[in-house]
Amino acid sequence: LRRQRQMCIRDSSDGKNYEYSLSANYILMTDINLTPGYDPATGTGGTLPDKDFNDIPDEGNTELWTPIGNEGTSTSFKGHFNGNGHTITGMTINTSTLKNAGFFGYTSGAVIYNLHMKDARVKNMNNNNKTGSLIGGCANGTTVSLCSATGCAVSGNETGGLIGETSQTDITLTRCHATDCKVSGTSYSGGLIGYNSSVITACYVRNCDLIGCTGYHGGLVGCYSNAIPVSYTHLRAHETSAHL
Repeated sequence: LRRQRQMCIRDSSDGKNYEYSLSANYILMTDINLTPGYDPATGTGGTLPDKDFNDIPDEGNTELWTPIGNEGTSTSFKGHFNGNGHTITGMTINTSTLKNAGFFGYTSGAVIYNLHMKDARVKNMNNNNKTGSLIGGCANGTTVSLCSATGCAVSGNETGGLIGETSQTDITLTRCHATDCKVSGTSYSGGLIGYNSSVITACYVRNCDLIGCTGYHGGLVGCYSNAIPVSYTHLRAHETSAHL
């Protein structure tokens, strides 16, 4: 048997200042703080925008996160990412140009495992976007397991606390959750996933707010098609209109 090499990410500079292959295997070796202004050398500084995106850095600011992968055969993330139980805190995105926004912009056939997003702020003003704290959009058998979003705020079009869109039935989401998140969207909005075609197993949403959502929205997912949700959810929602 041939064992593929894993690339280790040990601090935030490994992720922000170096271009890695979109089809390689990665393992996260420590928690990462991506809060704008945070200095990993000293462990100080950083200002986290609130959940209404007050004080969010302007689009183009170098402190903002650039999502890994984008929609397209050659640009989507196709590798394996083992979060190793670690947490990424304070990731911040403010964009009007990206179609897919999240820690991963778009995945295709990827495996995302045991990775946790905390206090992410993702504001996407593109008119046709997929937006989540962990993944903007995913396709082609992507597998996501043991991942979570806590205290995140996400605003966009197809918008979820964890994932914006899962577009095909061969995608699986297992033992994932979103807690204390704020989600606002214009087309499909859900506490966990905005638009869902994946098979969801043993996932939940707790104490998430849907604020100012229009279009289709719901506690776990905003809309699902050809999916088999095997989950439970507890949601505190504030809705302006509903299509449930």
